[in-house]
Amino acid sequence: MPSTWVGIPLLPEIVLAVLALLIIVLDAAFWPRRLSQNLGYLMLCGLLLVLSAALQEWTYGVNGTAFDGLIFFDAYATLVDLLVLAVALCALLLALSRSDREKQVGEFYPLLLISVLGMMLAVSAANMLIVYLGLELASLPLWMLVTVSRGDGKGLEAGVKMLIISLFGSGMMLFGTALLYGAVGGTGLQLLVDSLSTSVVDDKLVIPGVGLVVAGLLLKTGAAPFHAWSPDVREGSPLAVSAFVAAAVPAAGCAVLGRVMLFSFASVEHLWMPLLEVTAVLSVVCGSLQAINQRNIKRLLAYVGVAQVGVALVGLLATNEAGLAGLFFCFFGSALALAGCYAVIAMCGPGSPDLRDYCGLARQQPLLALGFAFCLASLAGLPPTAGFIGRLYVLTATLEAGRVGLALVAAGCFPFLAYAGLRVACSAIMNPPDVKRVEVHVRAESLVVLLLSLMGTLTLGLMPAALLRVIGETVTAVL
Repeated sequence: MPSTWVGIPLLPEIVLAVLALLIIVLDAAFWPRRLSQNLGYLMLCGLLLVLSAALQEWTYGVNGTAFDGLIFFDAYATLVDLLVLAVALCALLLALSRSDREKQVGEFYPLLLISVLGMMLAVSAANMLIVYLGLELASLPLWMLVTVSRGDGKGLEAGVKMLIISLFGSGMMLFGTALLYGAVGGTGLQLLVDSLSTSVVDDKLVIPGVGLVVAGLLLKTGAAPFHAWSPDVREGSPLAVSAFVAAAVPAAGCAVLGRVMLFSFASVEHLWMPLLEVTAVLSVVCGSLQAINQRNIKRLLAYVGVAQVGVALVGLLATNEAGLAGLFFCFFGSALALAGCYAVIAMCGPGSPDLRDYCGLARQQPLLALGFAFCLASLAGLPPTAGFIGRLYVLTATLEAGRVGLALVAAGCFPFLAYAGLRVACSAIMNPPDVKRVEVHVRAESLVVLLLSLMGTLTLGLMPAALLRVIGETVTAVL
């Protein structure tokens, strides 16, 4: 039976904002310049409350708009909210498992919550200006997290690069939105649908406007050729922040891209389709090839993430329900696998892990090495994992849409990803241990993340039908 809270627009976002304010006040009043891990456990309870509100909204929610048409109140946004909140929970657990807790700053917790809030608002936005504000609210706290949480040269470099990427993406989006406003007289997504389907709009403003908006969103997701600094940002970020950026940012960015492209810009797909095709091919090819020779695990996962964004764009280009469902399934599988990989790094890797640090891991912790190999296999798209099912579903949808070339390019790059992942797995299982390899510290929080990752990856790999059905019913909101 639905509760009295069901039907309140943006209920999870409101609870999240209250939680962030509460943690800021508590940190300033009770934990100034002291250990702040207690705030982390308070945030953990709060995130579970927000997740329950999102699940309730998912179960009893209705489709529509709120706040005078500025916000979509639908299952599409709630699905992405659930994914982002789950990733935030995993990132928080990884932060709480740090051995150097005395260096954890209290600002970490509210900044992470504000970033999650921005992603949730961007996905729910029914107006281009709300999309812009949501993405800014998500990006700026991440820049501060990268810089403040680590506090060394690499953290400063990563923070500056993330800030520059964010500013360029925001500038292109805002300029493109201004051009579209000049063409149609507004920035609402429904107004764009109604106006762009007519022949009275000024193409001189629509063409550059659509191009700049698409380019800005692609830059936010880290797709090629805008991916050059993504590995540097992942390497220089603290472990928990790097995990959150790797799993949540591309998923939220592609979700916003899917709503804007397939809903608002559907009538002018001839303008953005070639740009997305080039970006998808470059992302899959560059990410797969550049992942082969990486010795730093964070950088390897970053390039695998670029290839994953390319696969998601291939599903988006299918412009059908199966392609968009495959996109989301890929991100669910990728988030689970990335959470497991970062949990292993937290337990047995240094801040900037090298491949040789994992040599002989199976001789010390065989189950940990097998779990690491299974997560890498999912990222590479090998059966019987969630990554394999997601890629298979995307390729099937692409072939059904008649885009054989895109499907062949995506399928042809999978062996390179498999080689990159198996190279790390074989080093951990078959190679003799390195004399300088660090000692493994199995911590409860990281172990929980790894176990959840393995169970989710295996379950979705063997029984994907339920999630595919749910996602298929959800993505119809934008088609």
